[in-house]
Amino acid sequence: MPTASADAFFEVFSWSFYGEVRAFSLFGSASKFGHYIALVGALGISFLYSEKLEAKAAGLVLTILVLAAGFATLTRATYMEILMTLFAAWLLVRPRGTLLKYLVSLLPLVYGVTGAFVAFALPSWITVASNRSPLLSDNTLLMRYASWDTYGGLWMESDLFAKLFGMGIIQNNRFPVTENVLIDNSFLALLIHIGLLGLMVWLMLMWALWRYVLRVAISHGSPLAVAIAAIWSTWMATGVFGITTEGYPLLLVLLLLSSVGGKAEAFRKRNPWEENLQSRRSESNHSSCWQKA
Repeated sequence: MPTASADAFFEVFSWSFYGEVRAFSLFGSASKFGHYIALVGALGISFLYSEKLEAKAAGLVLTILVLAAGFATLTRATYMEILMTLFAAWLLVRPRGTLLKYLVSLLPLVYGVTGAFVAFALPSWITVASNRSPLLSDNTLLMRYASWDTYGGLWMESDLFAKLFGMGIIQNNRFPVTENVLIDNSFLALLIHIGLLGLMVWLMLMWALWRYVLRVAISHGSPLAVAIAAIWSTWMATGVFGITTEGYPLLLVLLLLSSVGGKAEAFRKRNPWEENLQSRRSESNHSSCWQKA
């Protein structure tokens, strides 16, 4: 099974897991495939709450397939992301009271705390079980700990200017100077790259965009809008275990395109000038038919 192109420009990362092949589909890693799976799973939950029997059946099938495909990724962060996304989608499609609406708006914070707990507290509780299954092994997490300690210490030892504005270091294996950089944490990666001020701006921007995505999902109510909002709710949690800064803006673009398309269609249906133009065309065609007759 090829995992890289001939020129090595496209390469699948972390596809092997203790002798097993992680499911990655057409994506560059199992975790990126997991983002797509989570989106489809949220669509399935939305369809389950449809009034049509066919949509309910499709939603059930999608949800089952997503759980199976998610397990095949053999990526624990993906398991967490899928479960969080499905739960968020379930909250969004249910009737919302004041308390539930407030909880949904705080989901990124709740999920972020959960992700930190899974990363730093949970491993010490399952040390015995980790010897029984590779999925419970903490080896990869220990590697992350070492990387976080290295680059966190590098930022702490830098001067004030670098602390505030960053050192420009990125995680990218395509350049010789950064091919050995491994951070696997969105917050630390941004702190190293654009500094504390840049990280704060990014956090505020992401929170504002999350509020917008949630508002569109609630007002629009389409399965796609709900699914995108559900997966957007995980942006803090997934950032604990990887650099996931590029995926969420792409989903935002998809949401904007779908919402603009829906608004254009609704405007076309309500537009009196369009209706008047169509009626004139109809009258013109009708009179032409009479003249030919």
